[in-house]
Amino acid sequence: MNYIEDMILDLASRLYTDGNTKVIYKGMEFGFQEIEYANPMDMSCMTMINLNIPFYLRDTINDHLEVSYESQSNPWPRNGKKVSMDRKAACMQLARQFVTEVLPKVDYNLKKEAYNQEIDEILEVLE
Repeated sequence: MNYIEDMILDLASRLYTDGNTKVIYKGMEFGFQEIEYANPMDMSCMTMINLNIPFYLRDTINDHLEVSYESQSNPWPRNGKKVSMDRKAACMQLARQFVTEVLPKVDYNLKKEAYNQEIDEILEVLE
């Protein structure tokens, strides 16, 4: 695995265990927030994890990253395995977006690494 994939897996793991985590990267703090909300019409429950962009970067980074998944379709009984898989997929998606879309905007070396990885993937397909 490479540096970017390691960062994605590490962040996804942290988000999976705690959606209200903070990431400090090169002195910049990025906060993630987990919110659970209910739909009173069908009694379903959704969980949203979003990224709070620091105010001093909002001019450079205008991306709004968030993922949602159904955390409870029916309160009786709760389908734990499906919820766990949905949460894992949502955390991986958010971590991948954060590492590949947001961090390269604040770190040139990471941008270069992401670009090289993209080139390698294209060359693998062409072979």
